[in-house]
Amino acid sequence: MGQPIVVRYGRVKLAEPIAELLEPDLVVFLLGERPGGDALASRSLSAYLVYRLDGPAQIEAARFSGNPAIRFEYTVISNIYSGGLPPIEAGAVILEKIVQILSNQAAGNRLAARLA
Repeated sequence: MGQPIVVRYGRVKLAEPIAELLEPDLVVFLLGERPGGDALASRSLSAYLVYRLDGPAQIEAARFSGNPAIRFEYTVISNIYSGGLPPIEAGAVILEKIVQILSNQAAGNRLAARLA
């Protein structure tokens, strides 16, 4: 828990085998954006909050998504950089979203539906 793992050229889906191996409730995956677009945006980060489904949450997510094999839900916070969401504010937004995911046992569209 709380152990940073650094992976050069990592992709979003890499969070899933990490979650399967370590069995956390949630993986926070910080990913640099691909080069392109404006010069500042290419220096930005996105935070992918990857919720590992288990038990009743998996059953509910399968019903919600129509995918009986669903094992993970994602919430993304993007454009973390000086010209978008400043890093200091992003930390607070990420923490608030983590609390929402864990307390609602849902992420992504299912979390949005619960919060609506």
